[in-house]
Amino acid sequence: MATRTRLVWKRYSIATLLFLIFLAAGSFVGFRYGLSEGVENQVEQRLADQKSSLYVVAYRVPDLVADKNTDQTKAATLDRLITEIKTSIGRTRWENENGPRTVVAKAPDSIIISASSTDHDHVTAYLEGRLKGLEESTQQ
Repeated sequence: MATRTRLVWKRYSIATLLFLIFLAAGSFVGFRYGLSEGVENQVEQRLADQKSSLYVVAYRVPDLVADKNTDQTKAATLDRLITEIKTSIGRTRWENENGPRTVVAKAPDSIIISASSTDHDHVTAYLEGRLKGLEESTQQ
């Protein structure tokens, strides 16, 4: 009979060990899931903060404003460029649509934009594209 109780005790201890192993594995899986969810939430929060924070950048655009123009036509060209930027990049985010972003012409050949980093990236890409198109048209 002594061997029988000893055998039952061993079965109980193996079952307990298996249960503890499953608990440990479950906690590792839960920790990993929670960690990945937490990291994703932090990334989303940082992206939202980056999109909502505004900063000012001055863009010099002398090549997009022809040198032979008078000051009045340069101002008109700058105003036209500002209108194109407002209609091309995030139409509803500019001040004329009650948005937080602003753009101002600064004579003779600069524009000053207060916007988020992603909007500045779009503006830079737009201006580079306009400049590349202008260079291609002058070469032909």
